[in-house]
Parts: sequence; C-alpha cells; structure tokens
Amino acid sequence: MQDEEKNIHYRAQAKKLYKEALQQINELVESTSNYIDLFHDLDHMLGSTREKSRAAFGDDFWKYQETIHNLIEAHTEEAYKTAAEKWRHDPQLRDKLFNFFMSPYKRPDNPYSGLRTRYDLIARLEDEASTEMVFNQVLETYNMGVEEDIDLSAFYGLVYLSNIPKHRSRVIELLRNGFFTVISNTEDDDLVNDRVFICIGRSLAMIEEKTTVSEIYNAFIFASDKDQHYEMNVAASYLALNLVALDYTGPIDALHNFIKEFEKNYKGDSFVVRVQYALWVLANDGEKALEYLEEKSHTKNLGLVASALADLDYKSGLKTLQKYLLEIKNDVTYEVFKEAITRLQNQIGRPLNENRMVWLFGFLPRVEIALGDESDNEFLHRAKLRSEEVMDYYEVFEVDDSAPEDL
Repeated sequence: MQDEEKNIHYRAQAKKLYKEALQQINELVESTSNYIDLFHDLDHMLGSTREKSRAAFGDDFWKYQETIHNLIEAHTEEAYKTAAEKWRHDPQLRDKLFNFFMSPYKRPDNPYSGLRTRYDLIARLEDEASTEMVFNQVLETYNMGVEEDIDLSAFYGLVYLSNIPKHRSRVIELLRNGFFTVISNTEDDDLVNDRVFICIGRSLAMIEEKTTVSEIYNAFIFASDKDQHYEMNVAASYLALNLVALDYTGPIDALHNFIKEFEKNYKGDSFVVRVQYALWVLANDGEKALEYLEEKSHTKNLGLVASALADLDYKSGLKTLQKYLLEIKNDVTYEVFKEAITRLQNQIGRPLNENRMVWLFGFLPRVEIALGDESDNEFLHRAKLRSEEVMDYYEVFEVDDSAPEDL
C-alpha cells in the first residue's frame, strides 16, 4: 500500500474508532447509576481502545490513539465532577467518592497501584473535613524543597473553594501570604521552590483577585533576581503573565530590568520573550512589539510577539505578520500567526482580558509537561489536527526553556 493510500486508510480507521468510542461512552454514562463503576469502566476503555489502535495501526498507533484518549479522559473528568455534585449531600456516597479521590484506581491487592490524590475533586465534596484537607495540603506545599514533587491539584482545589463565599477570604489570605511563607520556610542554604511560586501566582490569576497584584509584583522582583537559580528566573516570567491577567497598572521597572539582564545571555528564549510580551501589553506598546518582530536576528518564540500585536490590536503589525506567515518553519508558530492575523483583521479594539490570545498558549509551564502533564497549548493541538506530519511535532519539554527556530 502506498504511503498516501495508507494515510487515507488510517485516517478513516481512526474516525471509525473515535465514533465507536464516543458511542460506547454515551452508553456507559446512560446505563450506569454507580459512579465508581462508571469511573472504572471508562478507565478500562482507555486500555481496550489502546489495544484496538495498536491492532489497527501497528507501531504508529499512538498518533491516532491520542484523540480517542483525550475524548475518554474528558468524559472521565466530567463524570468525576458530576458525581461530586450529586453525591456530596449523602454522607455514605460522599465517603465512597472521598476514598476514590484519595487514591483513584487503587487495588486492594496492590498498595502501589492507583493514581495520586485528587485534591481538586476532594474540594468539590464541600464538607468540612474535605475542605480542611485541601487547605492543609497547600500549607504543606509551602514547606517543600525544590526537589520535592508539587501536587498541582491542591491549588486547583483552592481555586474551586474560592468560589464558595464562606471560604473566599481564607483562600485569598493563604495565597496572598504564600510567596512570603515559602521564602520564610526555606533554609538559608536551600533554593526557594520556583514551582510553588508559579502555582500561587496562577491561582491568584484564576480567582481574579486584583487586590493581590502588589504581592505578585514583589514576587516577580524576588524571582527575577540574577542571583536566584535559573528555574526561579523562569518562574518570574509566569508571574509577569499573572500581572497581565489581573490588569496590573502599577510600576513596571522590574520588567524592564528583567529584559536588560536576561536578553543578553538568553536571547529569544521563551521565558525572556514571555516577560517581553507582558511588558508590551502592560505598557500598551505595540510599536515596540512590531520593532522586535521586524528585527531579523529574532527568530524564536515569535508566536508571543504575534500575540502581543493581536492583544494590543496593533493593526500596523498586520502586513508584517502576513509576510512572515510565508516564511515560518515551525508548524505551531504558523498556527499562532494565522490566529493573530485573523484577530487583527476582524476585532474592533483590544480584546477583554479573558479573550486575550496569549491564554491559548495554555497555563502549564514546561516543567509540568516534562513531568507528565498533557500540554494545554491550543496552538499545538491545532497544528496536530491540521496535518499528519505535525503528529510528530511536540512542544519542547526541556526544562532549560530551549525552543526551535521559527524562521
């Protein structure tokens, strides 16, 4: 079978398997009243559909299995949330969910089986014991060293609790004081945990608590100090995006200083361009963003520059974006430029914060993706859907923040 014929055949097979999986999911959801059983049935589906894909596609099965895997995972997550909402008012049913969320898919005959505790789901049970467990887990995270494994789900649980009026002020105080607490808990000869800094800043942005921007700015100053370790300098770039998310209007000298310090040795690296994006947006400076794009020595992470032009609605950058689109070698960046061009052609004025293009890059830092979390970069997913060749393209996972060339 010729390669083109093979690809057409495989795509048809993949669509067939996807349709079958969706039908099976719907049948399971409609027929199962016991949510614990439903969780296990969906988990079993992950294995059975993987085997079907392996039989249909051989060694290349993972390329075609991904969309089915994501489909099942999405429905599983929805089932978790629905179960919490429906069962949390019954103490016995709530206890069943609590035990499951503590160690999903743990087998009685194997103490090492199962997944890590899902504090984000435990928070949804909303009883006092579950709530206290989430708060205590975040406090425990504040004491962790840089080599210890951070559990993101505790912070997602905290974000959920922030939407419950009686818990919101406590959530805000725990996060507001988080940066200082982490620094204070660190031994003199140890490194401050950069991942906890990222989690605190992201959580404050997610709960949209604008009164905390000064704490985030001060954390940025601390994290951007050249004497801090490299990973903390990278964390500073995510804190800069948190300032954008909260429409920060204070001084931005620290962002200017960051660029001066790190552009010399890390020219074009994503953590530097990320801060540059924040600086352009906070300073409302589309002209500087366009100058950066037109400088031919800048060849990496240009998607962030294109996003700045779109999020500032800087129409003067449209022609340059259209010109560069023809030269881009990076498939994901190509998708970014297409989105920026479409936005500049169609939008009237700067988009509201929640509609900014930059959020399509996702919120997970690369270190989390490198540790096993799936990328939430919308442009990466678009690139994969657009072309078979892009199935082989993956977001750069290196913790050192390296990136492929765009031009």
